[in-house]
Amino acid sequence: MPAAYKVYQKAIAAALPKLDSQYTGELEVILEFVCKPIAKSKFTTPMGDVDNFAKGVMDTLTDEGWWEDDRQIMQLAVRKRFPALGEDPHIRIYIRELP
Repeated sequence: MPAAYKVYQKAIAAALPKLDSQYTGELEVILEFVCKPIAKSKFTTPMGDVDNFAKGVMDTLTDEGWWEDDRQIMQLAVRKRFPALGEDPHIRIYIRELP
């Protein structure tokens, strides 16, 4: 893995709360990336591919033991956007066990 990817994963891992127990069932995961605005850019959407954004988070959640295996993910939604006025860049992770 490239060094930048490892740094990205370490930053994600450091920001994760500790879980009482691992997810064991089928899961729905929603990832929302609120990206830093690009100064003086002609682009109206955040740079980067959502699949690449998601991979780092999903790999980190797997490595940190949030679930047994990422094959438990039955539904995955990924969204990227610029922050609203007064909002800082961040990543939101929603995980729900499916019935």
